[in-house]
Amino acid sequence: MTTPGVGGRPLAGGDRRPLAPLFAAHAALRAVVEAALEGSVGTVRADDAEAPRAARISVGCYELFGGDPDALRARDLVATATPERELIYGNDPAWRRLLLDVHGARLGDRPMRAFDASGLSRDALRALASRLPAGFSMAEIDATLAGRLDAALEPHALQVYASAEAFAAHGIGFGVRAGDDLAAAATSYARSATAVEVAIATRPAFRGQGLAAAAAARLMLACLEAGLTPCWNASNPVSQRLAERLGYRPAGTCEVLYLR
Repeated sequence: MTTPGVGGRPLAGGDRRPLAPLFAAHAALRAVVEAALEGSVGTVRADDAEAPRAARISVGCYELFGGDPDALRARDLVATATPERELIYGNDPAWRRLLLDVHGARLGDRPMRAFDASGLSRDALRALASRLPAGFSMAEIDATLAGRLDAALEPHALQVYASAEAFAAHGIGFGVRAGDDLAAAATSYARSATAVEVAIATRPAFRGQGLAAAAAARLMLACLEAGLTPCWNASNPVSQRLAERLGYRPAGTCEVLYLR
């Protein structure tokens, strides 16, 4: 195994698990961290392949930094992060100082609220999932339906999974259909062996009808039935309010620096 060059080299799936202690401080986005370390999504770069002290996980819009920010090549891991990304550092002041030192004015704070899923009620979720207006129907997202996930429905799984087929094979999701149109979707942005990071969106023309709540509730039920924790983290106030409506409890703040 060779030592990574500038910015670290991507590690193969089997090489990732030893990096788990470097990300122990990341209480939020656990499903994203775990899925990346399991090798199912994203890339992971380390400062040194033989004795890693710092690493960066790249999944969709997220760049997550862990380990020792004073490691020799930690600065390279930061410098090679590209816009537009959300830089997440486990609320570690030392990592924050390094990120600001490298990227300066291109960074802006975009804090994200984390939520606790332990109080979710299956009965309440079933009720929400069934509340669809006339003319709409719920469908599990297969490869064909996943192909309809586009920019109007971001965030969604195809920002992370390589293809609609890859998502259908490894992810999980439900959509609300209006005839042949996919009006709203709730998908696994990442799925680990124990948890799912929930991503939801509604097309602008269909907003305000409770479609996102219904799709999210159906996805959360499927997760709970499969023994998976449906994880919810949100910087958007609308998404934050929806989380509480679904039964999540606030669980602190994840500091985020947005790289423009």
